[in-house]
Amino acid sequence: WAGKQSTLYPSDPSAALLVDFVMETANEILGKTPSPPDQDEKKKAREEYSQSGFMFKAMTALEAKFDESGFCTGSLTVAELVMYGVVDMVLNGDFDYVLPSYMDGFPKLKAMHSTVKSDPLVVAYFAEYKS
Repeated sequence: WAGKQSTLYPSDPSAALLVDFVMETANEILGKTPSPPDQDEKKKAREEYSQSGFMFKAMTALEAKFDESGFCTGSLTVAELVMYGVVDMVLNGDFDYVLPSYMDGFPKLKAMHSTVKSDPLVVAYFAEYKS
């Protein structure tokens, strides 16, 4: 809804479909993340999830949807903002048992993270709201 109220959601149906795909896949990555209570089980499950499981397959599919500058449609959309959050978790070590170096295997997504982080809209947001 918020994306459609701004310029962050494309009006072109094909571009909108791509944005929806990226956002839903990012949400699936987070939603399907294994979280068993036992830390040894969690470590094993997350390593499998990220190296050969759903996360790896999803990140591989997402990598193919972004261009070299880090955009899926050529300009900042809600898709990049959602993916920024997922990539940021990994790069900051906040995705348990998935090392920040994991993102080296996904250079377009890593470029997207840098592009989004330096976007004036995002810089202004973090200046105002990030503590």
